[in-house]
Amino acid sequence: MTGVKYGKSQWTPSVKIMKSFGKVAALPADAPLCVMVGLKRGKIPALLDTGAQSSCIRSDIAEFLRLAAETRVFKPCSINYVLANGTQYKVEKILKLVVKILGFSWDHHFHVLEGGSFPAILGLDFMGRTGMTVNVSAKQFKFEFAPHLTGKCATDEVGSDGGNYLQSTQSRSQ
Repeated sequence: MTGVKYGKSQWTPSVKIMKSFGKVAALPADAPLCVMVGLKRGKIPALLDTGAQSSCIRSDIAEFLRLAAETRVFKPCSINYVLANGTQYKVEKILKLVVKILGFSWDHHFHVLEGGSFPAILGLDFMGRTGMTVNVSAKQFKFEFAPHLTGKCATDEVGSDGGNYLQSTQSRSQ
């Protein structure tokens, strides 16, 4: 960021980068089996994937969260995967976040992937650990410890208006 001049507000480069992210996560309203996952700085849509052994998060989302001081632990690893499309992929980073769904929160590890169709994927590791069950035909989910609460997948929270997406909490004025 050489040559960038900041006014009296003394913007730091990381704040400038965060401002440029704006809305970093978006999915179509008809996305299958998606839930909104609450974080400190907003929400991101996550695919509920019963075929994924591990939960994943896209690298651009992970970088935004790192810059926003959202992450609790960002550590290196070396794990080889075969993705759903058959390609081999090596995960080199794990991100630990506090996630919130239906008013409940957990610390959870996400493997960081370069690219991908979804901002985040909640895999069997999350579902098994939290007791989450998914009714695919009804596009609903709940947790075994709170059977009276049912969440809906692909609700208007995942719509295109952008009101609920992860955003920088920094002031937009200079």
